[in-house]
Amino acid sequence: MLGGRFLGSNISSDAGFEPLAEIKTTPAPNQWTELTFPNAKIYRWIEYLAPSGSYGRVAKVEFYSGEHKLIGDIIGSFPTSGARLALDGKTPTANVFFLGNQPDGQRIGLDLGDAASGRRPVINPGSGEFGNPITVTLISKEPKETIRYTTDGTIPTAGSGQIYSGPIHIEKTTTICAAAFQEGKAPTPPVDATYIIGPAVHLSTLHVGNSLTEVTSYFPRQAETAGCKVDRHSLIISGAYTKRLWNAAIEMIHLGISTEKVHWVDYGKTPPANSPATMEDGKAAWKKLWPSATQVDDFTLQPRDFDIAEEADYDNRFLNWVLQVSPNVQPWLYIEWDESARKRPTDLGKEPTSEMKKVWPAATWEESMGAMILYGEDLERKINESYHGAKPLRIIPSALAMGWIHYMIENGEVPGVAKTDFYQELFKDSVHTNAEGSYLVDCTWYAAFRGESPEGKFLPIRTHLTHEQAQLMQRLAWNVVKNYPGSGYYEEGKDPVGKPEFDPAATAIKDITPVMLKSSTPGAWFRYTLDGTQPSRTNGYIYCGVVSLRPGMTIKAIAYKSGMADSGVAESTYSGSPAASVQ
Repeated sequence: MLGGRFLGSNISSDAGFEPLAEIKTTPAPNQWTELTFPNAKIYRWIEYLAPSGSYGRVAKVEFYSGEHKLIGDIIGSFPTSGARLALDGKTPTANVFFLGNQPDGQRIGLDLGDAASGRRPVINPGSGEFGNPITVTLISKEPKETIRYTTDGTIPTAGSGQIYSGPIHIEKTTTICAAAFQEGKAPTPPVDATYIIGPAVHLSTLHVGNSLTEVTSYFPRQAETAGCKVDRHSLIISGAYTKRLWNAAIEMIHLGISTEKVHWVDYGKTPPANSPATMEDGKAAWKKLWPSATQVDDFTLQPRDFDIAEEADYDNRFLNWVLQVSPNVQPWLYIEWDESARKRPTDLGKEPTSEMKKVWPAATWEESMGAMILYGEDLERKINESYHGAKPLRIIPSALAMGWIHYMIENGEVPGVAKTDFYQELFKDSVHTNAEGSYLVDCTWYAAFRGESPEGKFLPIRTHLTHEQAQLMQRLAWNVVKNYPGSGYYEEGKDPVGKPEFDPAATAIKDITPVMLKSSTPGAWFRYTLDGTQPSRTNGYIYCGVVSLRPGMTIKAIAYKSGMADSGVAESTYSGSPAASVQ
């Protein structure tokens, strides 16, 4: 911690920080280091910035104003789970500390919110559905405040958003996000309201999964910005496979517990007792578990059990149960992304697929995401052996959106995001997305459920995304969903897509070599194989920006795009032999 600094800002959680104090002597091991310094200025954002090369290395940290311990929302670069423990105020344990994902720039701190800023403005009226145009007023609680507001879902800053000067006339569905600004003070936390002009679209959804389903908890609020009111119900247990979720559902019904009365984190701490393998009287059981949920429009399952036969069995149990109450439900397999370590069977090339004779270890994050889709497609085939619902089982390919956003960030294509900041910008830890990463996932859900682009309507409310970043995610989500046949919106066409081209073209290589796929058709998608199998629009690895070729490999690829005819198959062989190892 030698050289670590403490800073404060009244600009934002990641800008405008001013130095307050520095650790200039080596701290004693396993003891609190107290650093006292005079400060007469109130800061909303305060943080500890670890010295370069340290990865953070923090066990515990506390902030005080005099004798008063400060509390607030966590900010910084640390994985959220570690940051919570570092800031929880409990006695530190020797040799237990937390690290960030990079050696430099690691920081941990607090957003003190209302305690260190002016008073939030009031929006009148609040959110609601209105049959006719309305007038909205923004009311300041302090005489010297300036109110700024946005209508694109972004948080206004001292330099962005419109300055409020009088009542706002609203004629179409609009979301207002407002904050107050005052000289010498930090901006207030934002307030927001959505006004649906005319009848809203009503959507009832049900979700069974673990914490990667729970990251979409903002979805109903964001869908409201598009004029869609969502009645959301879920059964969530952290880390659980579908088998455990099924047994938990049976156990909860047996005990008379409703999901409306139990918090998923609490219930998830203890595995359910041995439960029966079937659910009798499904309609009565449904009412016990989801008393206010009658008909469901969209139902998601989040598979991750690589015993595909077992996963399909329990998926079908849930599907059959839901179909008893909602025979016209649209079922979805929500295909998640991977942990940063990428050690799943799909990553290691140990999960076979019916689409190819041979699979390969994923050398990149992008290839891991394509491999997760292969798992989802094989699971879908297995489920369909027994599934007989009115609507076909479909796939939400969130993994593909995660593959492409990683590629785009690493290639400098996301405005305002550094090439190395994939995890820092989009994740709370090594697997769970933060509000900004979850927004991309929510965009794929909206595109899948509604069958339309989120662009300009499904807004990034309660995130820190800029307008440009949100637009990029909206376009990406629709591009993924529209062009993935398993989502159900792919359209056939007559004009063929340009045949795939390889960059670099066939050449001799000694090591794993990244190869890019191109087409003369803008926006083309690709599937490819590495074992001689013929690829098709529904067969082979899905390309997410890079293919890792080994010496002696032949790649076969096909290009396709919704609204067009598929290209012919292109192939290229990369000769050579692996580089000799050095003894």
